[in-house]
This record gives sequence, C-alpha cells and structure tokens, in this order.
Amino acid sequence: MNATKRWLLARLAAGPVPSAALHADAVAAGFSRFKLFRARARLIGKIRTRKTGGHGAPWVWELEPRT
Repeated sequence: MNATKRWLLARLAAGPVPSAALHADAVAAGFSRFKLFRARARLIGKIRTRKTGGHGAPWVWELEPRT
C-alpha cells in the first residue's frame, strides 16, 4: 500500500472529514490533489464521499461502515 493510501485511511479513521479540510491536510502532508483522488479511486469499497445536506452543504469523505 502506498503512502497516500495509508495516510488517507489513517486520516479517516477518526470519522468523516469535510472535503476542503481533507484536501488542505493532504497538501500540507505533501500529497497532491491528484494523488489524493487516485488513492480514493484505488480504495473503492473502503472509502466513500457524500454530501452532508441540501444545497450548499459540504461534501465529506469517510470510511465505509463495516457490515
């Protein structure tokens, strides 16, 4: 598993993170937006993004709930 995927899983372990905050944290940790989105694509089934409400509500990234 590459460093971006490990960082993303660790960052989301505490719960949902607003998309804007996650992007800023990734850049501060040395990962580009491209690497962040590529890591998310490779973790299909483990990570999801969802809108938290109606129009203007932020998107969040979170781990898929375990069943």
